[in-house]
Amino acid sequence: MFHSEEAIQLFLKAILLELFASEFRSHQVRTLLSYLVKLLTENNYTDLANEVQELATEHKETLSELEDAYIESRYGEIEYEKVQAENSISVSEKIINKLEEISKRVKLG
Repeated sequence: MFHSEEAIQLFLKAILLELFASEFRSHQVRTLLSYLVKLLTENNYTDLANEVQELATEHKETLSELEDAYIESRYGEIEYEKVQAENSISVSEKIINKLEEISKRVKLG
């Protein structure tokens, strides 16, 4: 699950840097998503900001689990069921694909 969280986190940081020349120091995916919403709104991409917010709300529980996995894997030991890992991969793919779509739409203006 660590890798699922890391994939979303790094993808978000790349988007923030590429689209808005903004670095944001956080390891929490939900915080990074909120910052992306803020920047999209400030740059008149309100519809896209709403899409990101809906995505974060829809996957709130899994994102929280991924953040916990990130911390636990660094500072402790934790085991997950296969179903949890599969869900984290599925949600990560959905989020990254949606963020990629949003990034393209911003680039197109």
